Amino acid sequence: MYLFAIMFAKLSILIFYHRLFGVNVAFRRAVFAVSAIVVGYCLSLALATIFQCTPPAAVWNLRLRMKPGSKCISLIKIEIAIGGFNIPTDIIILLLPAPMLWKLQMPWSRKLGLMAILATGILYGSVTCTWMVPLVRKG
Repeated sequence: MYLFAIMFAKLSILIFYHRLFGVNVAFRRAVFAVSAIVVGYCLSLALATIFQCTPPAAVWNLRLRMKPGSKCISLIKIEIAIGGFNIPTDIIILLLPAPMLWKLQMPWSRKLGLMAILATGILYGSVTCTWMVPLVRKG
């Protein structure tokens, strides 16, 4: 569920960007490319989470995990992969509208104010990075 929440949150931001600045063809292509990357990694890592064990029922059935033929991927490695994709896409989504904002015809103070509002996304990125440190040490 976490991956789908991330995917839909990022897609909603990208759709918002597309509605604001969609007249620029290069920006529209960049939004579509980032959207495809987000959907691709979220779906692939969701499948990796669902099918982390062989047989898949061993994810929730501990008796199956104890059987000799059962094998599971470490969930920590999947979480590291999730963070490894989240951090760069967060940075890209954060920086994507910056060139379009600088082209707006408004006073510098307003441009800086808009950039500051968008820069609040840095807080989320820093939380993700601090969340990743113990996982990497553990994994």
